[in-house]
Formats: sequence, structure tokens, C-alpha cells
Amino acid sequence: MATDIRVPMLGESITEATLTQWYKQPGEAVEEDEPVCELETDKVTIDVPATAAGALSEILVEPDATVEVGAVLGRIAAGKAGAAAKKPSAAEDAPPAKDAPAAKDAPAAQVTAPPRQETPPPAPQDASSAANMAAKSGPAVRHLLAQHGLDAAQLRGSGKDGRLRKADVLAAVAQQGRAPSAAKPPPPRPQHATERVRMSRLRQTIARRLKESQNTAATLTTFNEVDMGPLMELRGEHKAQFEQKHGV
Repeated sequence: MATDIRVPMLGESITEATLTQWYKQPGEAVEEDEPVCELETDKVTIDVPATAAGALSEILVEPDATVEVGAVLGRIAAGKAGAAAKKPSAAEDAPPAKDAPAAKDAPAAQVTAPPRQETPPPAPQDASSAANMAAKSGPAVRHLLAQHGLDAAQLRGSGKDGRLRKADVLAAVAQQGRAPSAAKPPPPRPQHATERVRMSRLRQTIARRLKESQNTAATLTTFNEVDMGPLMELRGEHKAQFEQKHGV
């Protein structure tokens, strides 16, 4: 049985949001109330929790897409993750050896486990495929790559079809920070480099409000000049008579 992941109520007068990223990929296990994706509205950024435990079976909305309240973002297949975790290994399923009783009577021998071997790091992708994956990644990923001088060909993405995720780049940055100080610094960026970044919904709202204010509020001041000379002469002419009559 699959459970839908829907866009929750986002607050008063907010009817839509932008899906910024997925924390889980299809096939990964999720726990109930665990955040699975991130939504950005005109006011806040919120995490969408899983309503059931299981495995993320389907993603229906890709990042940077606009969704309305109540829309289905993906689906969770209940029970798949638990079944995969409890599946016995081949060693556990193997039948006991025929000479098990004889071995039971033999004196116990000290068995030394072989040293644990570290899993070698995954081989880097070729430059062409890595460049394609970096181009398909979100603007935040490309910004982090350029900011820290990282080469997409040297990273392995954990996203769909090998795409780089923000977590992959941040892990590489952290690993780079633990490297010796003699490491080669990133190449300097051109002085007049221009980078286009998609505006967030919050910045779009700020820009729209500023433009509305410019269109509806006065942006100039008018002055009216009047020659008060004849009026001052008339006042001086009747000043004494007015003061005698009214005392002011």
C-alpha cells in the first residue's frame, strides 16, 4: 500500500510553493515524520515530513517546480524498507555442516577475525558525464561548485541518474577542509564574471512589493511659487487702522 506525500497547508493566503530539493531518493528508507523534501513559499522555507514509514517509491515533482496546496509530491511504499532490512543473508540461510557434532566435541580454538578492509572510494566520473550531471543539477549546486573551486568530474552524485546534490558538494567541501594546508588553492574567478541564479520565491515577493510601491507611491515633489509683494503692501497699509480697532 502506497502513501501519498502531499503539500501541507502553508499558512494564511499562501496557496502555492516551490519544491527546492529532495532529501531522499527512490528506494531509500524513510521513517514516519522524517523530512523527505523542502518547500519554499513567499514567506518561509518548510520541510515536508513523511506520513508513514517505508521506502520512497516514486517522485512525482522535480526540484524548482511550483506546486499548490494538496498536490501529490511523491509516494511512500509501506513495509518495503523493513522487509529489506530483515532479509536474512546467504550465510544465515546456509544449512549447518554435517560434521557439526564432531566440531562441538573438539576443544574450542581461538579464531582471529580478518582485519576489516576499508571500502575504496568510488572512481570519479569521466569529465563529459560529470559536466552533464553538473549542468542538470540545481543552481545551488552549481553555485557551491564555483564558490569552492570544485570540479564536478571529481565528485560522484547521489541524486537521480547520478546528479550532484547539495549534500554531495558540502561533503566534498568538508573533506577539502580536512586536507593538508599545502593543497592547491582554487583558481581565482574572473573579475567581471557574471552568474545568473534563479530567484527564490521570497526574493520574488520582495521585488514585486518594491515595484508595486514604486508604481503607487509618489516619487516626486511639486512646488507652487506665489509673489506675496502686493499682499504685504496691502497689509502694511491697513495695519495701524486694524490694530486701533481690534487691539491686535
